[in-house]
Amino acid sequence: KEETGKAGFDDMADNRKKAADLLEKALIYPENLGEGRLIGQLDNDIYYYLAMYTDDSASKKEYLELAARGKAEFTSAMYYNDQPPEMVYFMTLAMAGLGRKDEASKIFADMIGYGKTHMNDEMKIDYFAVSLPDFLIFEADLNKKNRRHCENMIKLGTEGLKMIG
Repeated sequence: KEETGKAGFDDMADNRKKAADLLEKALIYPENLGEGRLIGQLDNDIYYYLAMYTDDSASKKEYLELAARGKAEFTSAMYYNDQPPEMVYFMTLAMAGLGRKDEASKIFADMIGYGKTHMNDEMKIDYFAVSLPDFLIFEADLNKKNRRHCENMIKLGTEGLKMIG
């Protein structure tokens, strides 16, 4: 079916509204899970996409400000409370959306630098750590996991720099 004119735009607006409604629901943790949001979890990705799906400029700015919260601290991401690079990516895109492009460019460049610097680190875990996200003590190859993490940071930093121009 070929859609032209206003009908096509109405469908697109309806889909954006549905997406925004689902994103809003994703911010609410069901009580039956027995656990809420982790300290430091800022849902940068959800707020960034909410900003992209709204046509209201005041709401867009508010969502971008929420998405831009957090710290750009890069680590090996071995512990559940380590900031995932994906959240730093969305945080930094939001900063750029708020006009903080120089700051965003530096963070993306730092992501790339971290990935390149730590790509070949020899990984060891503290067997008494209580904040491991999974059973890392039985992980076959922590060095491989670290390389994937660093490659991901390099890709996110590179893509982020392209997106903000």
